[in-house]
Amino acid sequence: MESNTTIKRPEWLTDEKIEEYRGYIADCDNPYTKEEVVALPFDGARDMKRYRAYMAIEALTEYGLM
Repeated sequence: MESNTTIKRPEWLTDEKIEEYRGYIADCDNPYTKEEVVALPFDGARDMKRYRAYMAIEALTEYGLM
């Protein structure tokens, strides 16, 4: 059975936000992996450049924009 379900982009994910996220990804040559993010201490230090790129990848992938 073929699914015609599409994921609707939320209001907060504007074209400007998408470009901002793509900029985060372009600016970081080594974003965190899912395993690295899971292993980060809850209140520990993190490289925000890598973390922003990881989160941007996650968001764009979720809505089929990667």
